[in-house]
Amino acid sequence: MDKENIWATELYKLYTTKNINEIKYKLFDSTDLLVYLHEILAEKNVQLEENDIYSEQLVLKLHLQNLSLINLSEGKSIKSKYYKNNAAHIKFLDISSIITIVRSQYESLLMYQHLYLNSDVKEEHKLRFDSWIMSSMILRSKVFSDAEKLIMRGLLMKKKQLIILK
Repeated sequence: MDKENIWATELYKLYTTKNINEIKYKLFDSTDLLVYLHEILAEKNVQLEENDIYSEQLVLKLHLQNLSLINLSEGKSIKSKYYKNNAAHIKFLDISSIITIVRSQYESLLMYQHLYLNSDVKEEHKLRFDSWIMSSMILRSKVFSDAEKLIMRGLLMKKKQLIILK
């Protein structure tokens, strides 16, 4: 049996056992190991190519998402400054946030796979990485230009209100 089938079988067994503590441990352990490996590379001053340096961002993002999932899966009791919580032992799961984080994890994992694993061709790696950076830069410039438009619109509205008040 090849590696992919072994991993798929292990994940399926883990899923079917529904052992939450084991799932939490595997979630934490898998991304914690990736973070550790990145730290080892940094400590040894290993010279990485430009696109490999950014892999740490995706690894840290995935690890932080795992930590958030583990934290949310513990459940939260309702806290309020307006009333006393007489049932602090009752915990609620924020299912919608868990689903959102899992979706974001899939995106991070797929992006990591797309950028670093799916191709052995160096030029293709470079093209994928440069496209990813360019897409990010375009998105950021759009967000900031939209913000500038909103600011200008807000200033115009304030000027109009000032004229009306005068």
